[in-house]
Amino acid sequence: MEHLLSLLIFIPLAASLLVMLLPGGKPALYRWVTLLATAADLALAVWLYVHFDAQKHGINEVGTMQFVERLDWIVLSLGDLGRLSIQYFVGVDGLNLPMVLLAALVMFVGAVLPMYFLIGIWGGERREYASIKFLIYTLVGSVCILVVMIMLVFSVQSPAGTFTFDLLAMTDPANYLPDALMNIKTPGWFAGNTPRRWAFLLLLVGFAIKLPAVPLHTWLPDAHVEAPTPISVVLAGILLKVGGYGLLRIAYPIFPEAAELYSGWVAVLGGVSIVYGALNALAAHSHGILSAMLFLIVGVLQDRTHDKTIEHYRGLAAKMPVFASMVAVAFFASLGLPGFSGFIGEFFTILGTFGTERVPRWVILAALAGLVLGAAYFLWTLQRMFFGKYWSRGGEAWANQLTDLTWREKILLL
Repeated sequence: MEHLLSLLIFIPLAASLLVMLLPGGKPALYRWVTLLATAADLALAVWLYVHFDAQKHGINEVGTMQFVERLDWIVLSLGDLGRLSIQYFVGVDGLNLPMVLLAALVMFVGAVLPMYFLIGIWGGERREYASIKFLIYTLVGSVCILVVMIMLVFSVQSPAGTFTFDLLAMTDPANYLPDALMNIKTPGWFAGNTPRRWAFLLLLVGFAIKLPAVPLHTWLPDAHVEAPTPISVVLAGILLKVGGYGLLRIAYPIFPEAAELYSGWVAVLGGVSIVYGALNALAAHSHGILSAMLFLIVGVLQDRTHDKTIEHYRGLAAKMPVFASMVAVAFFASLGLPGFSGFIGEFFTILGTFGTERVPRWVILAALAGLVLGAAYFLWTLQRMFFGKYWSRGGEAWANQLTDLTWREKILLL
């Protein structure tokens, strides 16, 4: 299908413009426009996934990308410095194809407005604080990434002799100017580190904020607690994946030598984040699990009673058996049990750490301990909220409100 990726990008933009032009005071019409636009994107993403050729491997070459669209966008003359070329260049490979499908699916069940405004306008009591904190953290992370990209642009020339934003060109050492700041042969600069090492660390900080990893994570609990359910779904399902994707797509392929040098520290950061997150979940009975389905589950109770505190519910399986079954599936999948989607990722991650000398053994053991702690807080929540005799803090009023899943909720959770 020609221009498939462009359609995926511009359909939501066109729908946003249409909503702006529609007369005010018609929320049902706005919802239908949003639903149709996101449904169209989801259908295109599924078609893309089905017709993707899985035999093409690799992420650093144009030849391994599919559904490629590439044309000149901005070409500027910089005088004695040469020419600057910015292209409209989109394509999918094995790394970003799942991200495209995930984004389309989550946006279909979530929303299509910027996180800052969604949290700040429709969030909880501390929504202004949470939205400003979200904005500041993500802005700092984005600035770190932008600084590195600017340094790269003026260090890399395409075969046509222009400075370029092409990420694939930046992965080839032959494209770097001999005296450029980001050339791999440029000597140590500040505190004994080369510019490329500092650039990698800036990217690491920028994307670690977006993950988020400890200790750059404190914006996330505030954002999740104050955000309404659709925003939590989008935040967990899409935005938090940008950090990991950015590391794999930008930081590692462009700075492989720095990535190898600091791989042990990155592993430590990951291990600490796993254990720290699990301990916080046990202590605070948090619902802050990075899964769109889990936030939809929280939203079911939030919509009915406006209360998502674990201790305020008992024996929900008796009143909401379909909901309880969905929760069990989501919990077991999040635990990474064999047969569920969470298993293969955790299994290969742990398996991969045993195959490298860069990762200390205690980090691997800490990560495994984090999985055990994860099982503890999931099973504790399941037992506490869904089994035993029914009880709720809201008494008879809540008993009437706690009905089982509607058809719309069943579809979304399925």
